[in-house]
Amino acid sequence: MQADEHASFESLFSFVALVITIVMYMSGMPTVMEIHKKNDSSGIPYFPWCVQVINCLMWFQYGQMSDNNTLIICNGVGATLGVFYLAVVLRYSRGKSGLLKPYGITVAATCVLLSYIGTLEDVDNAIFQSGMLSSGMSISMFASPLADVAKVVQEKDTSSMIFGQSLMFFLCTLSWTGFGFFINDRFVMIPNMIGSCFAGVQLVLFRLYPSAAAPGSGGGLHKQGYP
Repeated sequence: MQADEHASFESLFSFVALVITIVMYMSGMPTVMEIHKKNDSSGIPYFPWCVQVINCLMWFQYGQMSDNNTLIICNGVGATLGVFYLAVVLRYSRGKSGLLKPYGITVAATCVLLSYIGTLEDVDNAIFQSGMLSSGMSISMFASPLADVAKVVQEKDTSSMIFGQSLMFFLCTLSWTGFGFFINDRFVMIPNMIGSCFAGVQLVLFRLYPSAAAPGSGGGLHKQGYP
């Protein structure tokens, strides 16, 4: 492949990955609007947003060290939105004391992980360690819907999943896989390749076991690996 074609594909996958991922991060906005309307955040699953903040800040740090503007922009937006969502949950919570522990763990985990990488003197080793930690975090997130997959296979019904969410998850991880390939970054490519396989399995399940519920119904918000 010629250099110009390679650069064109790299730019294409970078743009697509950036747009799709930010759109997925923006999916929390309807929930925020609902919280504001009801003036109550009780029952809102905030834990995925805690994970989102940690994951995005880890990838943001990796993007800075590897000089990757796509990762910096995408995860900067993701971390900012995650903090905003958590702030809204706290603002409208009727039991704020119950949020202090998970929020505190989120802050502590983020500080420990980022500080650990910051203490490494060898730049190449720091980039490697940051890439490993970020990749591991992403893979664990991508694997989180497997419990739903097991339930679907057992019950032969995809009502517990949302097709649109699974499709977006597939397109998102596929675009990041392509981007990682063209920039020759295994830390970006491999975890997203695994994620696209997980998402592909979910899409196949929709074909094998059509939902018995009405279209658009499913297991609620933030079921996928990307919050």
